[in-house]
Amino acid sequence: MAEKKSLVQEFKEFIATGDLVKIAVAFILGGAISAVVASFVKNIAMGVVGLFVSCKDIVDAKGEVVGKNCSGLVGKGWRSVLWGDFLNDLVGFVLIAIVIFLLVKAYRKMVPEKPEAPAGPSEVELLTEIRDSLKSR
Repeated sequence: MAEKKSLVQEFKEFIATGDLVKIAVAFILGGAISAVVASFVKNIAMGVVGLFVSCKDIVDAKGEVVGKNCSGLVGKGWRSVLWGDFLNDLVGFVLIAIVIFLLVKAYRKMVPEKPEAPAGPSEVELLTEIRDSLKSR
């Protein structure tokens, strides 16, 4: 009769497969990279685009200018490029990557690596064996 494993033992084996760890790391870093890309688009790229969008005067019925209608960020100059916000998100990504690296490193020390299967015969040895088998017939 097979020995019944406890829930904790089964969970430990499930975690130790390594595939789950790889998927978790990819998922976390994917989300962090997505945040950096979104920050770049919002804070840098759109700020640069905003430099080239024009403003139009709002004119009332008397022909007097009563305001400006600016699409985008025009009028703010280079202040529309939010370097600090982007760098903040970039530093956050780097910190997440460092923490994940340290966790994976600790995980590898905790979980022993599975021994590799012994290497079988090489291609040349297999072909020699086939040749010898055909000669003997």
